[in-house]
Amino acid sequence: MSTEFTVREYRSEVFGLWTGSSKLFHNSKMISIFYFWIVNPFQVASVFLGVSFRNIGNDNRLFYVAILLLFFDAIILAGRFALHSLISVFLITLLLDLFSSHSREFFYRKNKYLFLFIGFILFFLMVFTMLRDNSGLSGFVDSLKLYIFIYHTESFSILDHELLNPSSIIHDLTYGKSFFGGVLKYPILLMNQLGFNIISEESRIGGYLHKNFAIGINEDGSLIQLNAFGSIFFSMYRDGREFFIFLCGIFYGYNLLFFSQRFYSRSVLGVSLLVSMLFIGIYGIFQPYIDGAILPSLLISSIILIVLNFYYKRIV
Repeated sequence: MSTEFTVREYRSEVFGLWTGSSKLFHNSKMISIFYFWIVNPFQVASVFLGVSFRNIGNDNRLFYVAILLLFFDAIILAGRFALHSLISVFLITLLLDLFSSHSREFFYRKNKYLFLFIGFILFFLMVFTMLRDNSGLSGFVDSLKLYIFIYHTESFSILDHELLNPSSIIHDLTYGKSFFGGVLKYPILLMNQLGFNIISEESRIGGYLHKNFAIGINEDGSLIQLNAFGSIFFSMYRDGREFFIFLCGIFYGYNLLFFSQRFYSRSVLGVSLLVSMLFIGIYGIFQPYIDGAILPSLLISSIILIVLNFYYKRIV
């Protein structure tokens, strides 16, 4: 495929933005659904579980397999987000190890390869960005401004614009269907296979936020137009306005505190869910993160550990 497309064209082809199907998945809708709806949540779950097993049981095998899977996912989809996620995984892992290490020497000895991985991913991310955007080193500086500063502030601009737009779908009351859209899409898919015609809120929000938004003005006075990530607040506001955002904030804070305590009680499930809470906190502000693989991955992690608990006592 690399002989047929530039890297930017390849990205569009992978997600079927031109023809509605992807050559990467053999132009099969079912294979594409299987990858994004089944394989991808298992990848995310393996990351959370891998960090937990590494920290609680000093078992690195799942951790490194999960890292490789996430890295390969970034390569085959030509996406930066998975590489960005890897850096977050490494930093969260270092943070947890710092709290659980007996000494500074033990911490550095345990994580010496992790520091090398961080350096490699940062270097690879820089080269990958230059190749994907067809820019040299000077162009990389502009790309850095776009992907670090503009991309991580545009969600607030879009949220403000949509709140002031009376025709925006953000004003539709969905009563939890938007926030839990990442899980609800599975029964909806099954119902549609049985002859129903239901559009999930996850698909509705994704399609709506995929269009270009004018989020600001460049130095030369031209409009900055980007198809945006949106924000987790977009989904929360649709479900119950300010009250639902307030309720979710309390619920999130409680879970963060609760699973932090489970870290000190050496709970594998608790630590894996703590890592997931940190991911939601990091990425939820800048994109509708819960609409993707995160909620299914939490369900997968919990089921796997509960099943393992029947065979290996006290693992959870």
